[in-house]
Amino acid sequence: DFTTSRASVATRVNENGLIEEVASNVPRLDYSDGSCPSLLLEPTATNILTYSEDFSNVAWVKTGSSVTSGFTSPKGDLSAFKLVEDTANSEHLIKIRIDTSSSFLSNSIFVKAEEVTKIGISESGTTGDYASFDLSNGVLIASGGNPSFSIKEMSNDWYRISLTSNSQLSRNDFNLALLPDDYVSGIPYTQNYQGNGTSGIYIFGAQIEEGSYATSYIKTVGTAQTRVADIANKTGLTNLIGQSEGTILVDVDFKTLSGTNMFLSIRPDASSKIEIYRGDAAIYGELTSNASFNFNKPIVTIGRYKIAIVYSSGYSAMYINGVIIGSNTATFEFASTFDDIYINSRGTTFIEQSNYKDVRVYTTALSDAELTTLTTI
Repeated sequence: DFTTSRASVATRVNENGLIEEVASNVPRLDYSDGSCPSLLLEPTATNILTYSEDFSNVAWVKTGSSVTSGFTSPKGDLSAFKLVEDTANSEHLIKIRIDTSSSFLSNSIFVKAEEVTKIGISESGTTGDYASFDLSNGVLIASGGNPSFSIKEMSNDWYRISLTSNSQLSRNDFNLALLPDDYVSGIPYTQNYQGNGTSGIYIFGAQIEEGSYATSYIKTVGTAQTRVADIANKTGLTNLIGQSEGTILVDVDFKTLSGTNMFLSIRPDASSKIEIYRGDAAIYGELTSNASFNFNKPIVTIGRYKIAIVYSSGYSAMYINGVIIGSNTATFEFASTFDDIYINSRGTTFIEQSNYKDVRVYTTALSDAELTTLTTI
């Protein structure tokens, strides 16, 4: 078993499809992708929005709308609110403002259709980035500016929508606007229509965080809250790691193309290491010894990959999703003994959000046929 350390509570999606909180240093087996769990590992993140669930608080400004509490949330309790349009012929929205100077801010919130089925999320009023979604089908309707955005299906007809600005802002206006049935495009913040005073949508769990994507939900009650990074590793594995030949594999679903994400690192030091990682939009396999080399697959997209490296003096190769990416016939010898394995990091560096479905280490070099089968999704 790997050792998981995280000096804070954190959330996961459990086997019933509900968001639940787990204690410090407890690994998060996450069921977001269905019946088979994966190990969720993430970087440090802070929800700087101070009232993530209490939409009745005055910090949340209601324009042409009101909120009512006591509805079933993605946690399974009654902590969700309903955002209801009033009877005016105007925009119908809820918003909150956060002062910031960040280059990347990710806004996210859980939403569920009721009488209203279209919703829009935008930043910085009428001039910011935006995205609008159809919750009947779980799809994007329109977007504007230069944002990154997502919509992810949860249980019980809930969705989590997110929007990330790609430009530096002096403030962040988190706007969530109800949209009319005939909406097809345009900034959600500016959409006027005749409300009926009863129709609306369910909302839960708002989050604003610095970064290029939305991480797992962090609850706040009056103050910003931080989830500390997950570290998963195992030491003292000398006899279980091939010291002259072997095979390593990681089955990973990663969530961003920003920065560097160290999927699997086996190393005593910088002069002897075997690593699989993502750097920007490419996947790399790297071997460092007295003869160093690497493999790479450029132009990858966010998603799931099964990656394996087979290594032995005279023949090494990398396979991704059933296909050989590259091979090398260099002879080599490691100067130090392998004894530590890190998942999603190199100890404390290169940590990004990823779900790990499988990690394997073999003390022998598997055959090409075995590697093809092993890495096929």
